[in-house]
Amino acid sequence: MCIPDPGGSISPLYGGFQTGIVTGKAYRPPFYEARSSKKHRFERPGTGFSPCAPYPSPSPSGHGPEADFDLPETRERRLWELRLFHNQQTEMTQVFPTSQSAAVVRLWSHVMPSMALRDGGALLHIILANSALNLWHKSASQDEREQLMALQTHYLTLCFQEQRRDVANLSSKNADYVCFTSLKILSHSVALVQTLSLEPWEPPLQWLHMGRGADEIFRRAADLVNPEDGDQIMTFLNSPPTLTEENPASYDRSRLEWLLEHPAGRDSVEALGDRELDDMEVRSAYEKAISYTCSVYGAIERAEPVFSIVRRLAAFSVFVPTGFTQLLAEKRPRAMVILAHFMALWLDYEHIWLIGKGGERQIRGIMMNLPSEWHFKIVGLHVIANGLTETSQSCEHAPFRSGGALLTSSPARYNHDRHLSLVPRALFQQPPTYILPYIDNISRSRLSELSQNMPPKRKAATTTTSEAPKERQSKLAKEHNISAGQEREIKEAFALFAEPMEGEKEGVIPTDDVRRAMVALGIPPTKSELQEFVSILDPDEEGFACYEPFVAICALKLHAKEDEDEEDDGETHRREVDEAFRLFTGGGSGAEGEADQLTLAHLKRVAMTLKQDVDEALLRDMILEANGGAGVGRGVSRAEFDEVMRRAGAWK
Repeated sequence: MCIPDPGGSISPLYGGFQTGIVTGKAYRPPFYEARSSKKHRFERPGTGFSPCAPYPSPSPSGHGPEADFDLPETRERRLWELRLFHNQQTEMTQVFPTSQSAAVVRLWSHVMPSMALRDGGALLHIILANSALNLWHKSASQDEREQLMALQTHYLTLCFQEQRRDVANLSSKNADYVCFTSLKILSHSVALVQTLSLEPWEPPLQWLHMGRGADEIFRRAADLVNPEDGDQIMTFLNSPPTLTEENPASYDRSRLEWLLEHPAGRDSVEALGDRELDDMEVRSAYEKAISYTCSVYGAIERAEPVFSIVRRLAAFSVFVPTGFTQLLAEKRPRAMVILAHFMALWLDYEHIWLIGKGGERQIRGIMMNLPSEWHFKIVGLHVIANGLTETSQSCEHAPFRSGGALLTSSPARYNHDRHLSLVPRALFQQPPTYILPYIDNISRSRLSELSQNMPPKRKAATTTTSEAPKERQSKLAKEHNISAGQEREIKEAFALFAEPMEGEKEGVIPTDDVRRAMVALGIPPTKSELQEFVSILDPDEEGFACYEPFVAICALKLHAKEDEDEEDDGETHRREVDEAFRLFTGGGSGAEGEADQLTLAHLKRVAMTLKQDVDEALLRDMILEANGGAGVGRGVSRAEFDEVMRRAGAWK
């Protein structure tokens, strides 16, 4: 890792981060004033050292040994270094609740500290910088936090200087050492995300640049590692997760691909005029960032240990293209939305000091800077990040208040299931996001406003002459009981792989492409189903399938999928309603003796829990509104609760 010269070019190999800008006089620990010789004086690069300060970006001016920054030899300096190293050894060697393998733990607790003390230089300095940041994270004293952040910056500067020299002289002799230093720099860059400014918000560009630079140096050094000269880093490389073998940037992104769609709708005038995704490099950068995000969620679903998930979160800066970083620097809406969904994965790991409040702060900052028409794509995320923290109370951005945007966003434009499916499950141990719209209604000053903001109760659909004409079913569609739209989609999927053949109007598709065509329709067959389908489509084993039999098997698969979806959707919705109702009535998850009615006492408890000063008359009116005026004493049934939540936009 190298410090770019002021005003010079930015090298992606050495981290690619820009130099700092002096914004004000920052705290300087007393021992820095002990210098008497001018040649040892160093003007520390400026940056405020509040939790909201930008990344420290060391940029010493000058070239050659005398310009290198060093610290004066003082008693205070040595005591600080002892404290920092002691903190590293006693508090930071095992930061995860689930222990890693004994070999990996030994790397952090014995091997790496021994290398740092033996050789000094970059590895020792990044350890001290990392320990200073850890103490900053834990400290409650503002003065001490400023001092620790200043120490962090100075030791990080020293690390970069030494790492530059090590890389310039890279060989098998120091490759192991350089690898460990690069790993610590990457880890440190993740921890710095929580120190970023919220107002004005800036995306975590330095983390993305530093991560990419550290990785490139790591790869160069790893290629030179030799057992004769030390290969301790191989223990780390052989431990899970093996990201290089998985290629997470090409992971199935279907669950989040909707983030790329224009908020006005795919066929809208605005979408037709939006040419951003016509640039294939831009599209690829977005798609790889989405794929990586989905790969982390897949790891969470597989219940990988916390240390594995955190390593995946850190590696985002390594696997995501530099093009995505540039799009984020330009604050393009799609890049901001994708980053918000990635940062939502951080929220469940705030107890890990490397993560801290970094994810929450980024989501809040994005919400305040994202164009309003894009808000609905991250609405559930910002409600969580804002609604479950006390710090969010000071935010003045109107849509960012708890539940506010969720009520004002159109439920028709927001798919509740596909959005919240990505939010870590532990977040719902607090009042879930789907309760927030109803809770938000509690704080409204008048019931009339509540009624005006809620759509009318749904009535049975009626047929009118003004309805748009429906597509007419063909004879084939009627025969297989599918809609004209479904047949059209089947035909389009068939056409993707079709080859012309005399006597076949739609052509034929090779049997090898049957599965691909069905995957394109969203109905992938199992291995046994595929064998059966191919035998039906090509009984004579001629190697191709005709259109009408293909429609028949797709119709069967569509009907089976619809039956499964209805069962799954109904069961999922029932569980959501039950969980929300239990939380309101105080039963909790799986509690015995659950209440059958939501009463005035329950609403008072919810209001008190949320520290909302709500007039009792308003709570009574809310009950009457929900139960149709049947009386306050009767309360609100589960079905009535479901209906009022649906009207508030909590369910899809």
